Amino acid sequence: MEYQAKTAYQQKQVVNQYDQRRFQNLKGKITNWMELRLIGRALKYVNILPPARILDIPCGTGRLSEYLLQKGYSVEGADISPEMVRYTNQRLKGYVSRNADIARVENAEELSFPDATFAAAVSLRLFGHTPPENRLRVINELKRVSQSYLILVYYDRNSLVGMTRQAGRRKRGISWHPVSAAEIDGELKRAELEIINVFHLLRGLSETKVVVARI
Repeated sequence: MEYQAKTAYQQKQVVNQYDQRRFQNLKGKITNWMELRLIGRALKYVNILPPARILDIPCGTGRLSEYLLQKGYSVEGADISPEMVRYTNQRLKGYVSRNADIARVENAEELSFPDATFAAAVSLRLFGHTPPENRLRVINELKRVSQSYLILVYYDRNSLVGMTRQAGRRKRGISWHPVSAAEIDGELKRAELEIINVFHLLRGLSETKVVVARI
């Protein structure tokens, strides 16, 4: 099944403005700091420490990849958008040897990486865009290429932000797929994953929740 986010970030102009539109004002800077910090906290919680090899998918403009590289992790980014990959590789040139790239074009539902390539896989800002049937295929692929844990960011429909934004998103024609705690539990059980912990950006207020699942 195709969905909006698969084609929404293919244009250079859209990609070049992505961070500016989301993370340059005060609210965006705070959100960015909190999201990245929460991912780092989740990795440490399950003792995935530098220089462990991490998959960042979708890598988008490389903000999470850069954060993890600065912490000392070995990171590979992947995104379905060639323009996002271009942007990330340009941004992270200083972290790799000459003529090497950190990011590559990949479809999260059909990854080209061999089994158990990474210590862990992280998926930030994907699952809200992804219908349940596609999301389960993504989870199974992340499980296949990871050795131990998945760090999965879901969006809570029962949070204050989740409830207030749904009508506005529908009005603007934005495809969005928030979930309940029960739906997350059922989805990860179908994938034969065990939920170890859930970290909330702002419990009850923010949509964002980081789920740590063990393979």
